[in-house]
Amino acid sequence: MFDPLTAGLGFASAGIGALTGFGAQRTQANIANAQMAAAADQLKWNIQQGRDIAKFGEGGNVGARVAQGTWMPDLDLGRQLYAKKFELGPLAEMESATLSDRARRGVALESSLEAREQRQRANREALKASLAEKEAAMAGMFGRIAPRDVGTMFV
Repeated sequence: MFDPLTAGLGFASAGIGALTGFGAQRTQANIANAQMAAAADQLKWNIQQGRDIAKFGEGGNVGARVAQGTWMPDLDLGRQLYAKKFELGPLAEMESATLSDRARRGVALESSLEAREQRQRANREALKASLAEKEAAMAGMFGRIAPRDVGTMFV
């Protein structure tokens, strides 16, 4: 039925296939074991990192509480003292100089020719308005009165 050579080669081929199949299964098992070991290492690393972050947070909280109770008030007091000295010293001098300069400019502006003319114009307009009111009242009683030039009046 079968040729002895063909049968021998078939059995040899089956034996080699079985041996290489076992090798492939071993390789796949090794790969799977390596993947599981890597996943386990990653899980351990993540757990350790979470613990470290929690410890860091607690340490930061402790450090903040210690700082608020010990050296931070001293720093704040020093800053407040420095600010008050600056406020009473150079800053007060600058503010005083600014106020006196502003007052000097205000006096100069009030005594300028333009400001005086503007005040006189405003006074003339007010005089015209009050004169018009009084003339209207007089015109109601006595009839029309001749207009007056307010430019000749002292303002």
